[in-house]
Amino acid sequence: MLYFLLFLLLLIYLFTIIYEILTSLGVMLQYGRLIDLCEPSHKKYQVAITKVLGKYMDAIACDSEKTAKECIQYMKEQRIEPETFLPLDYVEVRPVNEKLRSV
Repeated sequence: MLYFLLFLLLLIYLFTIIYEILTSLGVMLQYGRLIDLCEPSHKKYQVAITKVLGKYMDAIACDSEKTAKECIQYMKEQRIEPETFLPLDYVEVRPVNEKLRSV
């Protein structure tokens, strides 16, 4: 239990450092981690959202590929662990099948 708490504190510390670095760069065009941005309307959908997001659950959404590349380059220069960025101008969105809305 103690190791788990120490691990959580370390994660919080690392996320805080990453956030401070990105904001100090003036990168205000990153929106946050997908898991934080996708709140279900009901708690019963939380597992479904987690399954859909999969390995991208901790990815950071940003506005453009240019912003993502700048963030990645800066993190490399500072020798910070790599993160996954999802630029919104790069993500392809397919329209929702209307038949699925009534399910």
